[in-house]
Amino acid sequence: MDLDRLTSRMEEMSQIFAETRATLAEAEFTGTSDDERITATVDATGHLIDLEINPRALRRPDARGLANAVLLAAERARERAADASTDLLKNALGPGADARGLQRGDHLTDMIRRVGRHLSDGDAPPANRSEDRADG
Repeated sequence: MDLDRLTSRMEEMSQIFAETRATLAEAEFTGTSDDERITATVDATGHLIDLEINPRALRRPDARGLANAVLLAAERARERAADASTDLLKNALGPGADARGLQRGDHLTDMIRRVGRHLSDGDAPPANRSEDRADG
């Protein structure tokens, strides 16, 4: 791969990554308890940003049950966030991108290496392939 082509590809990837990051920064994901009385909302990184508890959930004086329902709702929201984030990253950066790994504490540099190996093989990420574009 020549230097001009590599530079062009890096600029294109930078733009795609910026757009993906902006999309993820605004995203919110929800999960509910089995009885649907508790709803947790997380951001794309899985951080809890809102928790709604229906007053009916408080009618039973079961602190452990309430705590478990909150944890379940939050975990379901985090799963949705990880699924959506991974899909978005894979579309933008290729198969080496994995938001679940980042949520587990994997290092971003490891993901960048995997993505870099994918790009060095000459494959454009799925979002950039001409057959995936509506105009291509």
